[in-house]
Amino acid sequence: MAFFKKLVSGLFGTHTSPEQQSINDILAEFRRHGIDTSEFNQQNWTLLIKDGKIENRIGLGNTVNALAMADSENRPQIIQAFVSGILTPPRVYERLEDFSDRLMPMVRSRAGSSIAALEHQLAFGASQRLALPQQILAGDLIVQLGIDEPETIRTVENELLSKVGLNFEQALEIARSNIIGRFPEMHFDRVDGGGDIYFVSGAEDYQSSLLVLPAAAFLGNLEIEGEPVVLVPSRGQMLVAGSADTAALTQLAAIAGADPSDLPHPCSAMLFTPQGDRWTPYTPPAHTDAAQIYERSLKYIQGYHYAQQAARLEAIHEAARKDVHVAELKLFEKDGRFETVASWVNGITDGWLPKADVIAFVDNGADSSNVDAAQILFVPWEQSLSVAGGLLTEIPDLYPTRFRYTQFPDKAQWQALQAKAQP
Repeated sequence: MAFFKKLVSGLFGTHTSPEQQSINDILAEFRRHGIDTSEFNQQNWTLLIKDGKIENRIGLGNTVNALAMADSENRPQIIQAFVSGILTPPRVYERLEDFSDRLMPMVRSRAGSSIAALEHQLAFGASQRLALPQQILAGDLIVQLGIDEPETIRTVENELLSKVGLNFEQALEIARSNIIGRFPEMHFDRVDGGGDIYFVSGAEDYQSSLLVLPAAAFLGNLEIEGEPVVLVPSRGQMLVAGSADTAALTQLAAIAGADPSDLPHPCSAMLFTPQGDRWTPYTPPAHTDAAQIYERSLKYIQGYHYAQQAARLEAIHEAARKDVHVAELKLFEKDGRFETVASWVNGITDGWLPKADVIAFVDNGADSSNVDAAQILFVPWEQSLSVAGGLLTEIPDLYPTRFRYTQFPDKAQWQALQAKAQP
Protein backbone atom coordinates (compact mmCIF):
# COMPACT_ATOMS: atom_id res chain seq x y z
CA MET A 1 0.00 0.00 0.00
CA ALA A 2 1.65 3.22 -1.18
CA PHE A 3 0.71 5.29 1.86
CA PHE A 4 2.44 3.00 4.34
CA LYS A 5 5.58 2.67 2.24
CA LYS A 6 5.89 6.43 2.12
CA LEU A 7 4.94 6.91 5.77
CA VAL A 8 7.48 4.41 7.05
CA SER A 9 10.19 5.75 4.72
CA GLY A 10 9.33 9.25 5.85
CA LEU A 11 9.84 8.32 9.48
CA PHE A 12 12.96 6.27 9.01
CA GLY A 13 14.32 7.89 5.84
CA THR A 14 13.68 11.02 3.82
CA HIS A 15 10.65 12.24 1.91
CA THR A 16 9.86 15.66 0.46
CA SER A 17 6.30 16.48 -0.62
CA PRO A 18 5.87 18.48 -3.88
CA GLU A 19 3.31 20.71 -2.14
CA GLN A 20 3.44 23.70 -4.44
CA GLN A 21 3.09 21.57 -7.57
CA SER A 22 0.04 19.89 -6.05
CA ILE A 23 -1.49 23.28 -5.27
CA ASN A 24 -0.81 24.46 -8.82
CA ASP A 25 -2.43 21.31 -10.26
CA ILE A 26 -5.54 21.73 -8.09
CA LEU A 27 -5.93 25.40 -8.98
CA ALA A 28 -5.48 24.56 -12.66
CA GLU A 29 -8.37 22.07 -12.41
CA PHE A 30 -10.59 24.72 -10.81
CA ARG A 31 -9.67 27.15 -13.62
CA ARG A 32 -10.53 24.46 -16.17
CA HIS A 33 -14.06 24.62 -14.74
CA GLY A 34 -14.14 28.41 -15.06
CA ILE A 35 -13.41 29.18 -11.40
CA ASP A 36 -11.46 32.36 -10.56
CA THR A 37 -8.50 31.30 -8.37
CA SER A 38 -7.10 34.79 -7.78
CA GLU A 39 -8.27 34.72 -4.16
CA PHE A 40 -6.18 31.72 -3.16
CA ASN A 41 -4.56 32.21 0.25
CA GLN A 42 -1.06 30.73 0.09
CA GLN A 43 -0.57 31.03 3.84
CA ASN A 44 -3.38 28.67 4.86
CA TRP A 45 -4.04 26.95 1.51
CA THR A 46 -7.64 28.10 1.16
CA LEU A 47 -9.52 29.20 -1.94
CA LEU A 48 -12.45 31.61 -1.83
CA ILE A 49 -15.06 30.57 -4.39
CA LYS A 50 -17.80 33.08 -5.18
CA ASP A 51 -21.10 32.10 -6.74
CA GLY A 52 -23.38 35.08 -6.88
CA LYS A 53 -23.96 36.16 -3.29
CA ILE A 54 -22.66 32.86 -1.92
CA GLU A 55 -19.05 32.60 -0.79
CA ASN A 56 -17.39 29.31 0.09
CA ARG A 57 -13.86 29.05 1.47
CA ILE A 58 -12.31 25.72 0.50
CA GLY A 59 -9.31 24.18 2.26
CA LEU A 60 -6.84 22.35 0.02
CA GLY A 61 -4.64 20.90 2.78
CA ASN A 62 -6.11 17.39 2.97
CA THR A 63 -6.01 16.99 -0.81
CA VAL A 64 -2.42 18.25 -1.00
CA ASN A 65 -1.46 15.68 1.64
CA ALA A 66 -3.32 12.92 -0.22
CA LEU A 67 -1.44 13.81 -3.40
CA ALA A 68 1.88 13.68 -1.57
CA MET A 69 1.18 10.05 -0.66
CA ALA A 70 -0.36 9.03 -4.00
CA ASP A 71 1.30 7.33 -6.93
CA SER A 72 1.74 9.59 -9.95
CA GLU A 73 -0.87 7.76 -12.06
CA ASN A 74 -3.55 8.36 -9.40
CA ARG A 75 -2.95 12.10 -9.00
CA PRO A 76 -5.28 13.31 -11.80
CA GLN A 77 -8.15 11.15 -10.48
CA ILE A 78 -7.72 12.53 -6.93
CA ILE A 79 -7.68 16.12 -8.17
CA GLN A 80 -10.68 15.66 -10.47
CA ALA A 81 -12.71 13.95 -7.73
CA PHE A 82 -11.92 16.72 -5.24
CA VAL A 83 -12.85 19.57 -7.59
CA SER A 84 -15.95 17.77 -8.84
CA GLY A 85 -17.10 17.20 -5.25
CA ILE A 86 -16.68 20.90 -4.45
CA LEU A 87 -18.46 22.16 -7.55
CA THR A 88 -21.36 19.68 -7.59
CA PRO A 89 -24.45 21.30 -6.02
CA PRO A 90 -25.43 19.55 -2.77
CA ARG A 91 -28.28 17.09 -2.99
CA VAL A 92 -31.50 17.95 -1.19
CA TYR A 93 -32.91 15.20 1.02
CA GLU A 94 -36.51 15.23 2.24
CA ARG A 95 -36.99 11.71 3.64
CA LEU A 96 -34.86 9.21 5.53
CA GLU A 97 -35.40 6.73 2.69
CA ASP A 98 -33.53 9.09 0.38
CA PHE A 99 -30.20 8.39 2.07
CA SER A 100 -30.61 5.77 4.82
CA ASP A 101 -28.68 3.08 2.92
CA ARG A 102 -25.74 5.48 2.43
CA LEU A 103 -25.60 6.84 5.98
CA MET A 104 -22.16 6.04 7.41
CA PRO A 105 -20.29 6.66 10.67
CA MET A 106 -17.32 9.02 10.40
CA VAL A 107 -14.68 8.68 13.11
CA ARG A 108 -12.67 11.88 13.04
CA SER A 109 -10.14 13.94 14.96
CA ARG A 110 -11.65 15.95 17.78
CA ALA A 111 -8.93 18.58 17.27
CA GLY A 112 -9.65 18.65 13.54
CA SER A 113 -13.35 19.18 14.18
CA SER A 114 -12.54 22.08 16.51
CA ILE A 115 -10.28 23.63 13.85
CA ALA A 116 -13.07 23.28 11.27
CA ALA A 117 -15.41 25.16 13.60
CA LEU A 118 -12.88 27.98 13.96
CA GLU A 119 -12.38 28.14 10.19
CA HIS A 120 -16.15 28.37 9.79
CA GLN A 121 -16.13 31.41 12.07
CA LEU A 122 -13.31 32.93 10.03
CA ALA A 123 -15.21 32.44 6.79
CA PHE A 124 -18.69 33.46 7.94
CA GLY A 125 -18.16 35.58 11.07
CA ALA A 126 -17.44 34.85 14.73
CA SER A 127 -21.17 34.69 15.54
CA GLN A 128 -21.70 31.85 13.04
CA ARG A 129 -21.10 28.59 14.91
CA LEU A 130 -20.69 25.26 13.12
CA ALA A 131 -23.01 22.84 14.91
CA LEU A 132 -22.60 19.24 13.78
CA PRO A 133 -24.15 16.24 15.58
CA GLN A 134 -21.31 14.24 17.11
CA GLN A 135 -20.20 12.21 20.12
CA ILE A 136 -16.84 11.63 21.77
CA LEU A 137 -15.86 8.06 20.90
CA ALA A 138 -12.65 7.62 22.90
CA GLY A 139 -9.66 9.80 23.71
CA ASP A 140 -9.31 12.44 21.00
CA LEU A 141 -11.69 10.72 18.56
CA ILE A 142 -15.25 11.75 17.81
CA VAL A 143 -17.90 10.12 15.67
CA GLN A 144 -19.97 12.11 13.22
CA LEU A 145 -22.33 11.03 10.45
CA GLY A 146 -21.87 11.22 6.70
CA ILE A 147 -23.77 10.40 3.53
CA ASP A 148 -21.65 8.51 1.02
CA GLU A 149 -22.37 10.36 -2.22
CA PRO A 150 -20.66 9.57 -5.55
CA GLU A 151 -18.56 12.75 -5.47
CA THR A 152 -17.86 13.15 -1.77
CA ILE A 153 -18.74 12.15 1.80
CA ARG A 154 -21.28 14.74 2.92
CA THR A 155 -21.28 15.56 6.62
CA VAL A 156 -24.74 15.32 8.20
CA GLU A 157 -25.95 18.42 10.02
CA ASN A 158 -28.50 18.76 12.83
CA GLU A 159 -31.04 20.26 10.44
CA LEU A 160 -31.22 17.11 8.31
CA LEU A 161 -31.69 14.79 11.31
CA SER A 162 -34.50 17.01 12.58
CA LYS A 163 -36.14 17.02 9.15
CA VAL A 164 -36.32 13.21 8.99
CA GLY A 165 -37.22 12.77 12.68
CA LEU A 166 -34.04 11.06 13.94
CA ASN A 167 -31.88 11.73 16.96
CA PHE A 168 -28.12 11.12 16.79
CA GLU A 169 -28.19 7.71 18.50
CA GLN A 170 -30.86 6.40 16.10
CA ALA A 171 -28.94 7.64 13.10
CA LEU A 172 -25.69 6.15 14.41
CA GLU A 173 -27.31 2.71 14.74
CA ILE A 174 -28.33 2.88 11.07
CA ALA A 175 -24.79 3.93 10.15
CA ARG A 176 -23.28 1.03 12.16
CA SER A 177 -25.46 -1.44 10.30
CA ASN A 178 -24.41 0.08 6.99
CA ILE A 179 -20.68 -0.15 7.69
CA ILE A 180 -21.06 -3.80 8.71
CA GLY A 181 -22.95 -4.46 5.50
CA ARG A 182 -20.38 -2.57 3.41
CA PHE A 183 -17.36 -4.39 4.90
CA PRO A 184 -18.60 -7.78 6.18
CA GLU A 185 -15.08 -9.24 6.35
CA MET A 186 -11.76 -7.49 6.95
CA HIS A 187 -8.42 -8.57 5.49
CA PHE A 188 -5.06 -7.52 6.87
CA ASP A 189 -1.66 -7.13 5.27
CA ARG A 190 1.70 -6.61 6.93
CA VAL A 191 3.11 -3.07 6.56
CA ASP A 192 6.22 -3.02 4.35
CA GLY A 193 9.15 -2.23 6.64
CA GLY A 194 6.82 -2.19 9.64
CA GLY A 195 7.62 -5.54 11.31
CA ASP A 196 4.49 -7.17 12.69
CA ILE A 197 2.32 -4.12 12.16
CA TYR A 198 -0.77 -4.76 10.06
CA PHE A 199 -3.13 -2.57 8.09
CA VAL A 200 -6.64 -3.14 6.81
CA SER A 201 -6.64 -3.75 3.07
CA GLY A 202 -9.80 -2.11 1.81
CA ALA A 203 -12.45 -0.09 3.63
CA GLU A 204 -11.35 2.96 1.59
CA ASP A 205 -12.07 6.13 3.57
CA TYR A 206 -13.71 4.26 6.44
CA GLN A 207 -10.85 2.54 8.24
CA SER A 208 -10.98 4.89 11.25
CA SER A 209 -14.76 4.49 11.26
CA LEU A 210 -14.42 0.78 12.02
CA LEU A 211 -13.82 1.87 15.63
CA VAL A 212 -17.58 2.33 16.07
CA LEU A 213 -17.66 -1.49 16.07
CA PRO A 214 -16.42 -3.91 18.75
CA ALA A 215 -12.93 -5.26 18.05
CA ALA A 216 -14.27 -8.78 17.55
CA ALA A 217 -16.35 -7.54 14.61
CA PHE A 218 -13.30 -6.92 12.41
CA LEU A 219 -10.14 -8.11 14.22
CA GLY A 220 -11.26 -11.66 14.94
CA ASN A 221 -9.10 -13.31 12.25
CA LEU A 222 -5.89 -11.36 12.96
CA GLU A 223 -3.15 -13.30 14.75
CA ILE A 224 -1.00 -11.01 16.89
CA GLU A 225 0.95 -11.23 20.16
CA GLY A 226 -1.24 -10.03 23.02
CA GLU A 227 -4.21 -7.70 22.83
CA PRO A 228 -4.76 -5.56 19.73
CA VAL A 229 -3.38 -2.03 19.87
CA VAL A 230 -4.75 0.24 17.15
CA LEU A 231 -3.58 3.53 15.63
CA VAL A 232 -5.63 5.53 13.11
CA PRO A 233 -3.24 8.24 11.85
CA SER A 234 -5.78 9.26 9.20
CA ARG A 235 -9.34 8.39 8.29
CA GLY A 236 -8.21 5.93 5.62
CA GLN A 237 -5.45 4.15 7.59
CA MET A 238 -5.74 1.79 10.53
CA LEU A 239 -2.60 0.13 11.91
CA VAL A 240 -2.71 -2.80 14.34
CA ALA A 241 0.00 -4.37 16.51
CA GLY A 242 0.02 -6.77 19.45
CA SER A 243 0.48 -5.43 22.99
CA ALA A 244 3.05 -8.16 23.71
CA ASP A 245 5.07 -7.48 20.54
CA THR A 246 7.71 -5.07 21.87
CA ALA A 247 9.29 -4.22 18.52
CA ALA A 248 5.99 -3.61 16.71
CA LEU A 249 4.62 -1.56 19.60
CA THR A 250 7.72 0.62 19.64
CA GLN A 251 7.45 1.27 15.92
CA LEU A 252 3.73 1.99 16.21
CA ALA A 253 4.54 4.57 18.92
CA ALA A 254 6.99 6.24 16.52
CA ILE A 255 4.47 6.31 13.66
CA ALA A 256 2.02 8.03 16.05
CA GLY A 257 4.31 11.07 15.93
CA ALA A 258 4.10 11.49 12.14
CA ASP A 259 3.53 15.15 11.22
CA PRO A 260 -0.23 15.56 10.62
CA SER A 261 0.50 18.06 7.85
CA ASP A 262 2.01 15.18 5.86
CA LEU A 263 -1.09 12.98 6.21
CA PRO A 264 -4.26 12.95 4.11
CA HIS A 265 -7.21 13.62 6.44
CA PRO A 266 -5.23 13.25 9.71
CA CYS A 267 -7.10 11.60 12.55
CA SER A 268 -5.34 10.65 15.81
CA ALA A 269 -1.93 10.03 17.35
CA MET A 270 -3.41 8.09 20.26
CA LEU A 271 -3.24 4.32 20.64
CA PHE A 272 -6.42 2.39 21.47
CA THR A 273 -7.21 -1.08 22.75
CA PRO A 274 -10.57 -2.85 23.19
CA GLN A 275 -12.27 -2.97 26.57
CA GLY A 276 -15.38 -5.09 26.23
CA ASP A 277 -17.36 -3.72 23.28
CA ARG A 278 -15.69 -0.31 23.48
CA TRP A 279 -12.30 1.19 22.71
CA THR A 280 -10.17 2.90 25.31
CA PRO A 281 -6.86 4.81 25.12
CA TYR A 282 -3.77 2.60 25.52
CA THR A 283 -0.39 3.52 27.00
CA PRO A 284 2.66 1.25 26.50
CA PRO A 285 4.18 -0.26 29.66
CA ALA A 286 6.18 2.22 31.74
CA HIS A 287 9.97 2.44 31.41
CA THR A 288 10.01 0.92 27.92
CA ASP A 289 11.27 2.43 24.66
CA ALA A 290 7.70 2.34 23.37
CA ALA A 291 6.47 4.39 26.36
CA GLN A 292 9.17 7.05 25.94
CA ILE A 293 8.67 7.35 22.19
CA TYR A 294 4.89 7.43 22.58
CA GLU A 295 5.08 10.18 25.20
CA ARG A 296 7.11 12.33 22.85
CA SER A 297 4.80 11.55 19.91
CA LEU A 298 1.71 12.60 21.86
CA LYS A 299 3.29 15.81 23.10
CA TYR A 300 4.61 16.72 19.67
CA ILE A 301 1.13 16.25 18.17
CA GLN A 302 -0.41 18.20 21.05
CA GLY A 303 1.91 21.09 20.21
CA TYR A 304 0.97 20.83 16.54
CA HIS A 305 -2.76 21.03 17.34
CA TYR A 306 -2.26 23.99 19.68
CA ALA A 307 -0.25 25.81 16.99
CA GLN A 308 -2.97 25.20 14.39
CA GLN A 309 -5.59 26.35 16.85
CA ALA A 310 -3.60 29.47 17.80
CA ALA A 311 -3.29 30.55 14.16
CA ARG A 312 -7.08 30.49 13.72
CA LEU A 313 -7.78 32.14 17.06
CA GLU A 314 -5.33 34.96 16.34
CA ALA A 315 -7.00 35.55 12.96
CA ILE A 316 -10.44 35.65 14.59
CA HIS A 317 -9.25 38.07 17.28
CA GLU A 318 -7.53 40.26 14.71
CA ALA A 319 -10.71 40.44 12.62
CA ALA A 320 -12.66 41.42 15.74
CA ARG A 321 -9.91 43.89 16.76
CA LYS A 322 -9.47 42.22 20.12
CA ASP A 323 -6.13 42.30 21.97
CA VAL A 324 -5.82 38.68 23.09
CA HIS A 325 -2.57 36.83 23.81
CA VAL A 326 -2.88 33.22 22.59
CA ALA A 327 0.00 31.45 24.33
CA GLU A 328 2.01 28.75 22.56
CA LEU A 329 2.88 25.30 23.88
CA LYS A 330 6.60 24.54 23.99
CA LEU A 331 8.18 21.08 24.19
CA PHE A 332 11.40 20.45 26.13
CA GLU A 333 13.42 17.39 27.06
CA LYS A 334 14.41 17.14 30.72
CA ASP A 335 16.14 14.21 32.40
CA GLY A 336 15.13 11.90 29.56
CA ARG A 337 11.46 12.97 29.75
CA PHE A 338 9.54 15.29 27.50
CA GLU A 339 7.74 18.20 29.11
CA THR A 340 5.33 20.80 27.73
CA VAL A 341 5.45 24.37 29.03
CA ALA A 342 3.07 27.34 28.64
CA SER A 343 3.75 30.89 29.86
CA TRP A 344 1.47 32.98 32.11
CA VAL A 345 2.81 36.52 31.79
CA ASN A 346 2.29 39.47 34.12
CA GLY A 347 0.92 42.51 32.31
CA ILE A 348 -1.28 40.56 29.90
CA THR A 349 -4.93 41.26 30.63
CA ASP A 350 -6.49 38.70 28.30
CA GLY A 351 -4.41 35.55 27.92
CA TRP A 352 -5.50 32.17 26.54
CA LEU A 353 -3.36 29.44 28.07
CA PRO A 354 -2.94 25.91 26.68
CA LYS A 355 -2.93 23.00 29.11
CA ALA A 356 0.68 22.01 29.75
CA ASP A 357 2.78 19.86 32.06
CA VAL A 358 4.30 23.02 33.53
CA ILE A 359 3.28 26.68 33.71
CA ALA A 360 6.05 29.27 33.45
CA PHE A 361 4.92 32.22 35.58
CA VAL A 362 6.70 35.27 34.14
CA ASP A 363 6.74 38.28 36.50
CA ASN A 364 8.19 41.28 34.73
CA GLY A 365 6.68 43.99 36.86
CA ALA A 366 3.46 44.18 34.84
CA ASP A 367 5.42 45.05 31.69
CA SER A 368 4.77 42.08 29.40
CA SER A 369 7.46 43.24 26.96
CA ASN A 370 10.23 43.34 29.59
CA VAL A 371 11.23 39.68 29.37
CA ASP A 372 14.93 40.16 30.17
CA ALA A 373 14.23 41.53 33.65
CA ALA A 374 11.57 38.95 34.48
CA GLN A 375 11.48 36.49 37.36
CA ILE A 376 10.26 33.11 36.16
CA LEU A 377 8.82 30.23 38.17
CA PHE A 378 8.27 26.81 36.60
CA VAL A 379 5.42 25.10 38.45
CA PRO A 380 3.73 21.77 37.53
CA TRP A 381 0.19 22.17 36.20
CA GLU A 382 -1.76 20.61 39.08
CA GLN A 383 0.25 22.48 41.71
CA SER A 384 -0.28 25.70 39.76
CA LEU A 385 -4.02 25.14 39.83
CA SER A 386 -3.98 24.51 43.58
CA VAL A 387 -2.69 28.06 44.04
CA ALA A 388 -3.94 30.10 41.08
CA GLY A 389 -6.63 27.93 39.50
CA GLY A 390 -9.30 30.41 40.57
CA LEU A 391 -7.85 32.91 38.11
CA LEU A 392 -8.40 30.55 35.15
CA THR A 393 -11.64 29.97 33.24
CA GLU A 394 -11.96 27.13 30.74
CA ILE A 395 -12.83 28.46 27.29
CA PRO A 396 -15.78 26.51 25.81
CA ASP A 397 -15.85 24.77 22.43
CA LEU A 398 -12.08 24.43 22.02
CA TYR A 399 -10.08 21.21 21.68
CA PRO A 400 -7.40 20.92 22.85
CA THR A 401 -8.53 22.91 25.87
CA ARG A 402 -7.46 26.46 26.70
CA PHE A 403 -7.93 28.53 29.83
CA ARG A 404 -8.40 32.28 30.01
CA TYR A 405 -6.74 34.57 32.53
CA THR A 406 -7.19 38.32 32.97
CA GLN A 407 -4.76 38.93 35.83
CA PHE A 408 -1.51 37.65 37.30
CA PRO A 409 -1.25 35.89 40.68
CA ASP A 410 -0.95 38.36 43.56
CA LYS A 411 1.96 38.59 46.01
CA ALA A 412 0.64 35.90 48.37
CA GLN A 413 -0.05 33.54 45.48
CA TRP A 414 3.41 34.23 44.03
CA GLN A 415 5.00 33.22 47.33
CA ALA A 416 2.91 30.04 47.40
CA LEU A 417 3.99 29.26 43.83
CA GLN A 418 7.64 29.80 44.78
CA ALA A 419 7.29 27.01 47.33
CA LYS A 420 5.99 24.64 44.66
CA ALA A 421 8.35 25.68 41.83
CA GLN A 422 10.77 23.29 40.17
CA PRO A 423 14.43 23.84 41.07
